[in-house]
Amino acid sequence: MGHIQGAVYDVAQTADLVLAASYSDKSLRAWSKKDGALVLEMKTPNNQEANTVAVQGMLAVVGTQRGGVFLVDLSTATVLYSFEGHTGDVTSVVMDGSKIMSGSSDMTIRIWDKISGENTLTIDVGTMVHELAIHENVLAAGLQDQTVRVFDQTCGDQLDVLTEANGEVFAVEINAQCLVSGSVDNNVRIYAVPSFEHVDLIFFELVRVLRDHTWWVLSVALDGNFIVSGAMDDTIRVWNAPSGNILNWRPEQLHVLQGHSAQVYSVSLLGSEIVSGSADESVRIWDANTGLLKLELDGMEVTRPIAENLASWTEVDVSDKVLKVVKGMHQKSAALGHSKTRWNASVAVFDPFFEDGSLTEDEKDTGSVEKASISLAAGLEHHVFLSHRQVDAGDACNLMAEKLRNRGLRVWIDQETEGNLAKDAMKRGIRKSKCYLLFLSKTVFSEAVKMELETAQQEEKPILVVHESDPTRIGFAPFSAYIAAAPASAKHLFDEKESMPFQRRRYLAEAFYKELIERIRDV
Repeated sequence: MGHIQGAVYDVAQTADLVLAASYSDKSLRAWSKKDGALVLEMKTPNNQEANTVAVQGMLAVVGTQRGGVFLVDLSTATVLYSFEGHTGDVTSVVMDGSKIMSGSSDMTIRIWDKISGENTLTIDVGTMVHELAIHENVLAAGLQDQTVRVFDQTCGDQLDVLTEANGEVFAVEINAQCLVSGSVDNNVRIYAVPSFEHVDLIFFELVRVLRDHTWWVLSVALDGNFIVSGAMDDTIRVWNAPSGNILNWRPEQLHVLQGHSAQVYSVSLLGSEIVSGSADESVRIWDANTGLLKLELDGMEVTRPIAENLASWTEVDVSDKVLKVVKGMHQKSAALGHSKTRWNASVAVFDPFFEDGSLTEDEKDTGSVEKASISLAAGLEHHVFLSHRQVDAGDACNLMAEKLRNRGLRVWIDQETEGNLAKDAMKRGIRKSKCYLLFLSKTVFSEAVKMELETAQQEEKPILVVHESDPTRIGFAPFSAYIAAAPASAKHLFDEKESMPFQRRRYLAEAFYKELIERIRDV
């Protein structure tokens, strides 16, 4: 257990985790970025080769050979849904809010509802789908027929066809400004995206071709300041991303990352962290700013106390239509669409995943906890002013306030502290607090919270941010939605890399509170 056996076909990352889909050994793995510890290892539920993975919060989607698309709860290593409909190998998956998109060798793109599991839209493209990428309502697909096709993902209408590649397009990525593709002609292409900034652009326009790779380009990534590509020449290349008017952009190759001993199948970019997966059976983390290797992950023994043999793999019989949902899985059955031939789905039953029960929901402290000693400057009465929206974050913030108080901190939280929600009382609470803590949830930016945030800025209070990270909670939204809803004067305050994801699981919660208290101490 632990060592990767075979090529890593796809990687994904969050601020805390690196995920890898390993083809030959049919596995999904997750490592901690902090220390490289392998924290999760599970076989694909249909015991088929893992081709692709995407992650959002604590949920991951895995796509496999023979049509498998599975939604996995990373915190419990259980399968929530099996999305059925593809008749070929699933080559790409992406997640966007409540939607999951998958592309397949069966020449279709399917869009699924993450909550109900329903296939809400099928797009027939007439050729094998290699890669998908999404930005807002725009869905881009890199295809075997040497094109990139762009669709409206709300209705499936085709918006554009990009035909400049001279070979199959294995890689595609998109943001508000540009679309990047990679092809077997060894080239990376940059297209300008039609927008209000480029009113003269009706369609996507090719603006640059990067010809530095010497073999097929298999993956591209795009995020903020960088464009990254991985190729069959065993290298990863890093360029500066377009800034200002993309039509005037002059690309500069910043780094050539060498270290993999075989083709680089996948790259993922989050801020300045690049994660790469290769046929050399390893996953690596690089610094995009310096080009230096930060960590190599080739598979290690799980360092958390996981039950013997991952609580063993349980063979679950599958009838023509219904996958029997085992203990620990989603309460709804997942409708299946496989052929009449019976097959077995290998499903991980982690009961518990951690022997000490530490994956259970965090509750109120029942024993003694370590007290933090944080002095307050003259005139201050509270360590933290906790700003939130009660309707969708009340439970989390009430628990957080109690935990912090038990650890020796003084917390201002709504009427619990002042007896009312009067504006003057809230402003006074902010002035008398060491720092301002904002809990991001779906409806957080009410007029009251906007007022509190504005007051914190006016008082020049240090601002800490925690966000709802559990997609199953009513307050969850993609981090980009939190930023989009923020007042214009405060958008610069929100960075997913700096914001702390709120943790409810016991094995993560204690580390969360320790880190939060240290941040409060340091501001």
